[in-house]
Amino acid sequence: MRNLLLVPLSFLFVGCIGIGSVVSEKRTYETKSLTIKEDVLAKKGEPYKKITHGDREDWFYKRELAWGGIVVHFFLIPIPLLLPYGYRDTVINFEKNTKISEEFEYGRTPTILCGPLVPMIHGAQGDDFCSIFPNYRFN
Repeated sequence: MRNLLLVPLSFLFVGCIGIGSVVSEKRTYETKSLTIKEDVLAKKGEPYKKITHGDREDWFYKRELAWGGIVVHFFLIPIPLLLPYGYRDTVINFEKNTKISEEFEYGRTPTILCGPLVPMIHGAQGDDFCSIFPNYRFN
C-alpha cells in the first residue's frame, strides 16, 4: 500500500503535473491595403458561406479542424485528450467592395501546472508551487 502512494508523490518532487482545457478565441486584424472582392476570390476561392447586412458582407472560409477537450501534463509533456468538433473559420469582412478586416479563430489552452519546477518556467503567473499559464497555445 505504501508503494502505491509513492507513485503520485513522485510527480510532486520530480516534475510537474497539470491540466488545461482547449478554448476557441477570435482575433480581428484591420486591413492596411486596399483589396477588392475579386482579388480575394482569385486567391482563396469561393467561400462556403456569405452573410450580408447592409453595405457589409462577411465571407467565411474553413481554415483548419477545430479540437475540443482537455490536455493533461505529466513532467511538462502534454497529453491531449481531444476530439474534433468542426472547423476554425477565417472571416473576411467587406464594406461595399473593399476588404476592411479579417477574423481568425484559433485554439488556446489555459493551463494550470503544479510542481517544484513550475516557478522557473517562463510565462508562469505567480511563483508558487502551482501557477496558471493563460496563453498556452496547443493548436
